[in-house]
Amino acid sequence: ANNQKIITTIEDADSVTQTAIRFINYKELITGNRLGVMNTFDIRSGSKKPTATFAVSCEDEKKSNAVTCITHHPTQHHIILSASEEGSITVYDLRQPSFPSSYLCAHDFAITEVMFHPTQPDKLFTSSANGELWKWTQNMMQTITQNYDNRNDTANSWLNGERAKNKIAITSILG
Repeated sequence: ANNQKIITTIEDADSVTQTAIRFINYKELITGNRLGVMNTFDIRSGSKKPTATFAVSCEDEKKSNAVTCITHHPTQHHIILSASEEGSITVYDLRQPSFPSSYLCAHDFAITEVMFHPTQPDKLFTSSANGELWKWTQNMMQTITQNYDNRNDTANSWLNGERAKNKIAITSILG
């Protein structure tokens, strides 16, 4: 950023308005659009085509499904959370991006920001268009152990689908 030199340009990345963008790591970028479609790009590959494309979940098809913001888990960058204009959060595991890992009904209005605490990754904060600010806390005592890639790995509650609701406490800070 200091040399202000353009490294790459992805023209015509999408025919729909981009509403959210986030670097996953130094070489991968994820975008969300007005229709609820997310794309990942490898900016160092030279390809201008997405490396993956997937859709955000929506409970009510009559509401807008625009992606309003995107974040990733601070220590497990393969865990992506996208917030929507509908007020929901869709969780993806980029190791298996073909379907969402979790879908969480959240605010009654559009989510304007979603962000993990940088040093306490069991805490997530969301804000909505009606002025609410919520703290989501993962109950670490109920975290389950699963086996990924022949190694024991602690599974993140955000990836546990319907079971995540029993492992996450929500506290209203403002609203």
